[in-house]
Amino acid sequence: MTQNKKYNSGSLNNQTRRNSGQDHEMDLRELILSLRGDIGEMRREFTEMKSDLNEKVKSLEEKFDKMDTKTEDNANSIKELESQMKEVIEENKEMKKEVEELKTKISQLEEASKKSTREYREHKKESEKIRKENEEFKIKQEATWDALSILQMQAKERILRLRGVPEKQEEDIQKLIIVPLAKWIGISEEKMMENTESIFRVNSKKAKANRWPGDCLITLTSNKIRNMMLRNRRKNPLKIEGEEIIILKEIPPRILKKREKYHFLVNALNSKGIYYKWEIPEGITFTFKGIRKRIERLEDAEKFLRTYRNDFGGDRQIAEREPGPENAKQRHTDQEEDEESE
Repeated sequence: MTQNKKYNSGSLNNQTRRNSGQDHEMDLRELILSLRGDIGEMRREFTEMKSDLNEKVKSLEEKFDKMDTKTEDNANSIKELESQMKEVIEENKEMKKEVEELKTKISQLEEASKKSTREYREHKKESEKIRKENEEFKIKQEATWDALSILQMQAKERILRLRGVPEKQEEDIQKLIIVPLAKWIGISEEKMMENTESIFRVNSKKAKANRWPGDCLITLTSNKIRNMMLRNRRKNPLKIEGEEIIILKEIPPRILKKREKYHFLVNALNSKGIYYKWEIPEGITFTFKGIRKRIERLEDAEKFLRTYRNDFGGDRQIAEREPGPENAKQRHTDQEEDEESE
């Protein structure tokens, strides 16, 4: 029974197949053609994918090559860095060593500086002490020189300088001076000779250069004749052969040097006809507006003129006149005379 059923079923299937055979054949052909197209398309896509993959692989290989190169470079760089690091470490060690040495040197320098500072302070104290001693010595020295100048002046007290005496070749200087001098002070020639120790003419480079007659020095044996000459010189100037003679005291060079700085004050006093007297060893005395003034420092002289500048022509500068060969009165640069009577 079963076999019959199988057989019948097979027959039916075969029949069905026979009936639909043509349709299936057409579908298969179309399927095959479709599959071929799909396969072709797939091949093309695969080829394209393969090409893309190849390119990507090639790109990756290039990148890997570059990465390998970079890796090598990086490795070399790392090695160089390691080498440089070692060098830096070594240099750092050297620097640390040098720093330590510097610290030691700085410490030594600080100690030396402290020592130098102590020594400087000691030297400064010693120097200050020496400076004070020098100042004291200078003061004493100045006082000593002043005392010597005063002694020189006292020793030359009886010597007077006659400036402007006409000079001649083969002159008899005693006769040239004694005769007019005796007549001038009102004594006999014999008495004048008795009171005269010596007379001679001195020549200076300045006098020769300016063709001035040389000064004459007269040494007297008594102060009486000397004082008579000094008192008479302003009231009745001595004249020899028509030339007015200036009579000066012999002043040591040191005292003359001290007087030079007061010339501006002397000029101011002379411009107003104020008599003055030089002080020994330094200073000047005069009467101004009924008051006796004694100035012994340059600062006081400058202060006096500043205070009374209106009385001396305001701020007008009183220039010193240069001595000329035609006027012996102007030649007071070598010696000074006291303007007040003795």
